[in-house]
Formats: sequence, C-alpha cells, structure tokens
Amino acid sequence: MTRLRRLFIFVLPLMLTQCSRGTSVLVIETEDNAVYLAADALQTESLSGRPHRMCKILKLDGNAYWAAASNFYKTNAGFSVEEIVASLGAEGTIDSRIQRFIAAVRAPLAWQVALIEEARPKEYANYLAHTHTPLEIAFVGFENGRSRWAVTRFYVKKIMGTLVIDPYIEPRYEPPTTTGVGFWGPAAHHITGNISQFNANPTKTIIKGLQKAASVDPKGVGGPYAVLRIDARGHTWTQ
Repeated sequence: MTRLRRLFIFVLPLMLTQCSRGTSVLVIETEDNAVYLAADALQTESLSGRPHRMCKILKLDGNAYWAAASNFYKTNAGFSVEEIVASLGAEGTIDSRIQRFIAAVRAPLAWQVALIEEARPKEYANYLAHTHTPLEIAFVGFENGRSRWAVTRFYVKKIMGTLVIDPYIEPRYEPPTTTGVGFWGPAAHHITGNISQFNANPTKTIIKGLQKAASVDPKGVGGPYAVLRIDARGHTWTQ
C-alpha cells in the first residue's frame, strides 16, 4: 500500500505563476518508489477558444510518459508541443530528454509568444511579468531502479528588445513529493489535506483533487480524468 508520512508541496511556483489557460496535471512521487502522473482532459484551442477533450498523458517510450500545459499546445502558426517532444527520440534518461526538449523548444516558443503581442496584449504582458507561463511540462518514468520525474516551467524575458525563453527546472527532493503543471494548486492542496484518504485510495483522492481544480476553474479544467502509476513493475492506468 502506498504510504505518505509527509507530503511536500512546492509553494513558490504555485503561488507566483500559472499557465494562462486551464489544464491540471499532478506529479506525485511516493515513498514506495512509485510516481503518479494525473491529468484532466479539457483542452481549449489557442486561437479559436473552442474546447475539446483529449488524453493529456502521452508516452515517451517504455515506462516514460509526459504531459504539458500550454496556451500554445498546437497552433495554426505551426507550433506543436507534441511534435517537438516526438523529435527528441527515445534515447537517454528523463533528465537528458528534458534538456533536449528545452533546447528544441526555446526558439519556436519565443517566436510563438511574439506573435500574440498585438492580438492578446494582456496575455503577453502577463508572460513578461512572470505571473503566467506560456508552457509547463512534466516528464516521468522509472530508470535504474528508481522513479524519476522532471518538471520544467518556461518563463518569458525581454533582453535588449528580444524575447527570450528562460526555463526553470523544478528541483527534486526526497519523496514523497507533489508538484504539477498548469492549474495544479487546488488539486495538490486537496491531496496534502487528505493524506489518510490518499494512503487508502490514491486514485480516488487524486481524482477528487482534479475535480477540486475543475470547480475553481470550470472553463479551463474538466474531466474525464486520467491517472497513471509507474513503478518497478511497469505502468498501470488506475483511471
């Protein structure tokens, strides 16, 4: 049984930034050497604003998966998070692949953000103020006998008139830990406030957390919800 004697939450990124539009993704590493990746299914198209449902947890390869939150998940201008992830290849560790993703995404993401300066000035200003991020992504997996995860948030800076993407790789601490991407704060708070329920039924507690996020932001977060557990035995879709 999964046991959590304590559950840390990274408060600083949670309180200071969020993705501009919806998506709630949780990453939970437990003391029994497992990692959960959970996500809602509501996705809003960047330009049209039309909502649709999709599975946001996608496979890297083997026992490695990823999920992202972005206003630019796939745009009419040709930017696609999925295509950039697919270009990385299957080689390397979670850490090396997140580094390759950072190298591959910085220039096209900066170009995509620059395109909205006139069309969506408020959103553009939020990126420069670091109150919002244009992209956050989580890679999770199991390697060398250990559960692994990497969460990266991409900030926007302007240096001498040029937009620059500044990635922040969240530090990893000894498990148990809870983090996420997108609008993950309410979901994480639900779990940290109900540890005994998590110990008894992790999946049910995670889903209730995601539902809590949806109740706060019903236009940005919504079901159905997916929950994936990765451990030494492989990966299991628990929901």
